[in-house]
Amino acid sequence: MLLNYDFGIPFNGQPMYYITEGGITYDEGTRFPSRTLSLSISDGAASVSYEPFIDIAGAGTITVGFFIRAIEADLAAAEITFYDAKFCPLARKEINFAHYIGFSFTKVSNNFIPWQNSAYCTVKIKFAGKITALTLYKPYFIKSRA
Repeated sequence: MLLNYDFGIPFNGQPMYYITEGGITYDEGTRFPSRTLSLSISDGAASVSYEPFIDIAGAGTITVGFFIRAIEADLAAAEITFYDAKFCPLARKEINFAHYIGFSFTKVSNNFIPWQNSAYCTVKIKFAGKITALTLYKPYFIKSRA
């Protein structure tokens, strides 16, 4: 359901539909068919946000996932902001998934229950603290019906 989940077609150095902050770089994937997002910071914060609003009307569960690995990650979290039908923010939920990250690529997914009366959401993946050799690729989003 995400547009450009391969991080392809760079726009001003960033893939279309994504906004990045804090030292994130994108590499041409030679091992994978998609590009990869890479990050190493000693103390700070970074994030990648999926820009378009996602229609979640009638959803029972929302899953945000990706493939990821890192040597070290203090904070790595998926954040969803829920909006009503008029695009007014209702709530923000965050799940820290740093404890699932290891040396090998792992498929990590985070399940969210939509806020009452939510019609849309935005998705952000946040990093903070010490992050060493983090690589992420192929983010995905699944909306399950109630």
